[in-house]
Amino acid sequence: MYTFETLDIAGYRNQPVANTLFRQKKTDRIAIVLPGVGYVCQMPLLYYATQVALALSMDVLWVEYNYIRSPAYRALSDVEREQQLFVDVTAACRAALDQRPYRDLALIGKSLGTVAMSHLIASDARLARSRDVWLTPVLRNEMVRTRLKERRNALVVLGTADPYCDRNYIAEIRAMASNSVVLVDGADHSMEIPGDVLKSLAVLEKVTRALQSFLAGR
Repeated sequence: MYTFETLDIAGYRNQPVANTLFRQKKTDRIAIVLPGVGYVCQMPLLYYATQVALALSMDVLWVEYNYIRSPAYRALSDVEREQQLFVDVTAACRAALDQRPYRDLALIGKSLGTVAMSHLIASDARLARSRDVWLTPVLRNEMVRTRLKERRNALVVLGTADPYCDRNYIAEIRAMASNSVVLVDGADHSMEIPGDVLKSLAVLEKVTRALQSFLAGR
């Protein structure tokens, strides 16, 4: 059984970083969830990823930056936005990993969250062997492409109708035997099939099953 709480995290310009920590009674595993700019943690891919992690007795930290609702964030330059993202997620990651002596770490990022993951992987040695879930990664970002090629324990999820989809690059990632790739024909950047609710639900089930196997180590 788990409880939930909010950690005291100071991020960019010493502003609080919104978060929710789902804390198990006892565990040495944690998943850190990094949402998209508008695809928040309560949305289907990340909600069910969280449910999978909790069922596997992992602590889960939601980093709830939700920048799309922040006028101050929208007023920043691209460089300043990236700086705020990196400062916020670095502070959140440190706060999470200081909670317990975790043995098994997982990062779950969606879209902008994969940019955040790329920074965290390079900046915190504790994440050297983390499991990485890259949901609709921003493959136009060079840092994302570089980190993905460096990792050896990754699950990559993309749709062919996602504007960030790069089939040639995905083929290279898939060729790495230790990585898993779920490429769904016709799925968009939300991993949905536009205009077809039932097919979208089938995609969600497929992705959730892949997540379950990956996080369980099967």
